[in-house]
Amino acid sequence: MFLAFAGLNAQTPYFYYYGGEKQYFELNTSYAFVSVADDNTANRAFATYNATYEPFRIDIPEGKQSKTYTKRVWTLLSFEEKFSDEAYLSKLYEIKHLGKDVIVAPCFKTQYQDKIGLSNFFYVKLNSLSDTILLKQEAEKEHAVIAYRSSVHLWFVLSVTEQSRYNAMELANHFYESGLFQYAEPDLMIDDKINYVNTEPYFIMSGTNNCANDPYFGQQWALENTGQSGGKEGVDIKICGAWQLATGSNIIVAVVDEGIKLN
Repeated sequence: MFLAFAGLNAQTPYFYYYGGEKQYFELNTSYAFVSVADDNTANRAFATYNATYEPFRIDIPEGKQSKTYTKRVWTLLSFEEKFSDEAYLSKLYEIKHLGKDVIVAPCFKTQYQDKIGLSNFFYVKLNSLSDTILLKQEAEKEHAVIAYRSSVHLWFVLSVTEQSRYNAMELANHFYESGLFQYAEPDLMIDDKINYVNTEPYFIMSGTNNCANDPYFGQQWALENTGQSGGKEGVDIKICGAWQLATGSNIIVAVVDEGIKLN
């Protein structure tokens, strides 16, 4: 069951940290994320919940998982019944206890995005590579496991387990608030024709689609394609996600177009 951290002046008790600031969500009670080890067991169990669900998908690619992580499958439940927040959380609690291998998480929404899922994964960036042992220790305390080491420097992908007391967003908050790591953020899944579970750290910004203070950013379809100028939405270089990982430091970039003014 979702046990929320509450913050002062919180719009809702559901949030994660981005850039040191809390980004708030509201519950979307129409959907729920479910991860299981055996989809056959889940198929039989979900039939009793008056819910439809998408085909099960493997959570991470072959060869990615660590020795401590067991590959799982996941789906997104769609409830036909309308729930209050309290009834929705109770329903998630019931689903969680369908079997020993079930991981369940709520879905969210903002004024800008109506359907935001939360997977079993969360991402942690170390201060230095020597903090790997510290990461393992903290993960063990919370019954989480390191799924794999990201190709992005100092980032690790962790997963909650069936024994975890908290979901991925709560654990990401816990890891960040500990002060032991640079960043910790949950794996948020956006329903905009991209893969739900990402194989590398990618985060959405709650509250805005424009991640730059450049007034002309919205015209740059190659950076973020929202269909402006008649283009195809989503065909871009995902710069907002990249900038949340790093923006560079003391780097000179030359863009070779029609020429460079050498002086």
